[in-house]
Amino acid sequence: PGIHLCGAIEQHLKILKEELNIRYIDTGFPLNLERAREILGEDVIIRGNLNIMTLLEGPKERIGKETLMIINSQVTRGRRFIFGEGNNVAPRTPPEHLNYAYEIVKKCGEYRY
Repeated sequence: PGIHLCGAIEQHLKILKEELNIRYIDTGFPLNLERAREILGEDVIIRGNLNIMTLLEGPKERIGKETLMIINSQVTRGRRFIFGEGNNVAPRTPPEHLNYAYEIVKKCGEYRY
């Protein structure tokens, strides 16, 4: 089972894992992904959570910095992490901003075996 939750959800993660037995969570923003990994463990797939305002407003340097911060964090422990935006892409988000984050993940975000 999986779930999508937006906002500050850290206080619910333990219940979601232990009582609802989730195996996948699609996160919104704000959520500390390293803390989520610590609570959920390595067997739960976590998806998220680049701030949608970062994607909307840029600049590319900020998008790059925040993207790298996520993919280099401990959320990738257990190799069950999917990079994505932190909820939905905001209207008028420049496609080149999405592509820029994608290219960084493609280049730097692969799992090492």
